[in-house]
Amino acid sequence: MSSAKILIVENEALIAHDILNTLFRLGYDVSGPVSSGEEAVSVAETESPDLILMDINLNGTLDGIEAANQIHHRYNIPVVYLSANFDPETAMRIKASEASAHLVKPYLEKELCSTINTVLESSKK
Repeated sequence: MSSAKILIVENEALIAHDILNTLFRLGYDVSGPVSSGEEAVSVAETESPDLILMDINLNGTLDGIEAANQIHHRYNIPVVYLSANFDPETAMRIKASEASAHLVKPYLEKELCSTINTVLESSKK
């Protein structure tokens, strides 16, 4: 079991609930979910999570990529994108961002767990 704190940023309530349950089952301490980029930046500041799971399409004016970039530059918290959105422009923005990883929805629980563990381990170095 891990004591890492993970912030969920997801604007779809059912998906957020599913991620939350998965992370609890895997033994993580969970923050959120929040549904906007603005909330993500604010919670990252106040709660200092160890990792953020970030959707790209969010409520509010900041999308997940913009929020992730702000969080990375301000707080150096690793971000893993969880998204089903892969249009060419978004794919280019993902590549240019400083996210630690990107998982495609729907993802496998085993894949999520492995990605989280890898990112958390590499962020300790």
